[in-house]
Order: sequence, then structure tokens, then C-alpha cells
Amino acid sequence: MASVQRVTSTGSDGVNGAMDERKRKRMISNRESARRSRERKQKLLEDYQDEANRLRNENRRLSENIRVREEGFNANEAANGVLRAQTQELTDQLKFLKSIIEKAEREKIPKIPDPQLNPWQMLYPTQTIRASDWFLH
Repeated sequence: MASVQRVTSTGSDGVNGAMDERKRKRMISNRESARRSRERKQKLLEDYQDEANRLRNENRRLSENIRVREEGFNANEAANGVLRAQTQELTDQLKFLKSIIEKAEREKIPKIPDPQLNPWQMLYPTQTIRASDWFLH
């Protein structure tokens, strides 16, 4: 930039020289200040870009985490649906069996011994087991 010199009517070169020197120093100072301002602005812009990239990466990571958890949730919901259906089936079977027991108790149906419930009781208590029977097998 070319500096424009003003000519004053005082005619004194010393005063004009001092004014020109001050203008020149101010111009240099302003240029340096503008340079620092541009550097700060550039640094701030770079910081914002870095932060934006970091936030994008964090957003991707969180989105993936949410997607995985939603898949797990959906799988658990499906499994819970199966378990609810099985629970309902078992509840219905239990009600049916209870109704049969109630009916048997009302009609005084004799109980049939179940050897699996009492394995230590023999079905035929009058039957004797001989020692020689053990060796036949």
C-alpha cells in the first residue's frame, strides 16, 4: 500500500516527519493486529471443525450402540412373546388338570396307585421276592 503524505500549511518538516512516523507505526501495528486476528479466527475455525468431527464420530458411535440395543430389545421381546404363550398354555393345562381332580374328588373315584410317586411301595404287596430270583437275571 502506498502511503499518502499530507502536506500541511505549517511548512515544518519535523512535525510532518513525526506525523508520518506515527502513521507508519500505527499502520504496522494495525497490520500486525489484523494478522493476529486472522490467525485467531483460523485457529477458532480449525477448533470448531475438530469439535464437529469429534461430535460426528460420537454420534455414529451412539447411533450404532442404539441400533445394537434395539436389536437386543426386539429379540428379548420376541422371546418374551414365546414365553407368554407357553405360560398361557401351561396355565390352561393346569386349569384343565385341576378340574379333572375336582371332578374325581366330587365323584369319589378311587385313586390309582402310581409307583413313580412312591417307588418304595410295591404294587403287589403280597408278592414275595426269593433270593433265587435275583440270580436269574
